[in-house]
Amino acid sequence: MTSLLVALAYDRYMAICHPLHYIAMMRRGVCLQLSAVSWLIGMLVGVGQTTFMFTLPYSGPNRINHFFCDLPPLLKLACADTYRNEIAVFTISVTFVTVPFLLILVSYIRILHAILSIPSAVGRSKTFSICSSHLIVVTLFFGSSIVMYLKSKSRYSFNTDKLLSLFYSVSVSNAEPFDLQPEE
Repeated sequence: MTSLLVALAYDRYMAICHPLHYIAMMRRGVCLQLSAVSWLIGMLVGVGQTTFMFTLPYSGPNRINHFFCDLPPLLKLACADTYRNEIAVFTISVTFVTVPFLLILVSYIRILHAILSIPSAVGRSKTFSICSSHLIVVTLFFGSSIVMYLKSKSRYSFNTDKLLSLFYSVSVSNAEPFDLQPEE
């Protein structure tokens, strides 16, 4: 999901900051490559995390105190030392949450600069409205992800995580589809 949001931010960046080059740069092949890389990264991370979780022994009630089967609540059910798994979750979170968020942030800083240089208020408003839905999804997704996966263990609360997972689920379900056809 994070790489797909980065691809969408790149698409917005190209459409707003380089409108005359957009059709040449965002060809169908480029869009397919961006989609394929997003899917590949998502599958590799998912398979890796699932494999890593299957190495842990579980016993007891086997009830997850959460809305869905997420990594931190699942780690709480393990009856072994989960330090390596926690380090892996943290490393993956830094790599696949923080880095994409920074790429999107740089993209939107450039987009904001381009929007502010548009002379007419109507043009600025129209251009900003193109980005507003993506910005809302990015804020909900990355805000909840960063707080859920990158907070200290001493501040861990299942109730807070449940609320954040609700925001995360809403942002994922409302994510914009990736249009493979450039606008004409």
